[in-house]
Amino acid sequence: MSKNFQIIALLLIPVYFIIPTGDSHFTICPFFHLTGIPCPGCGMGRSLVHIFHLHFLKALYYNPFGFIVAAFQCYMILTLFFPRISNVYHNNKNIFNIIQYIFAFLFISFGVIRFWAFYSGNSFLLKYYYDFNQSFSLVRWIFS
Repeated sequence: MSKNFQIIALLLIPVYFIIPTGDSHFTICPFFHLTGIPCPGCGMGRSLVHIFHLHFLKALYYNPFGFIVAAFQCYMILTLFFPRISNVYHNNKNIFNIIQYIFAFLFISFGVIRFWAFYSGNSFLLKYYYDFNQSFSLVRWIFS
């Protein structure tokens, strides 16, 4: 694991505490801005902010994978200060590879469910998400 990624993970922690937990509709997701469709990673930033503010239910609504990213980020920070912790990964690479495949499958499945919710108008799944009709989409703009 690169030292640069570990340092970035460490520097992002204070940022999560500085960002307010208000429900903004701002996103930097390029996929969402091009298509108007939420990707599986949309809401991850807000999810992380809510996790570090201990608002776990809201974090779950924004993106349930925020918990996995937060855990990985904490692991990266710990390996920066305690290098022997990284031996856990190196000694169990096969198990971690299986976990990565499971994560990828669940992440893609989440994206499919979110895509279905977007087009079906399922209000429960979109409860704490963007107001899609108000957001800009390059594809929507071109074909309107």
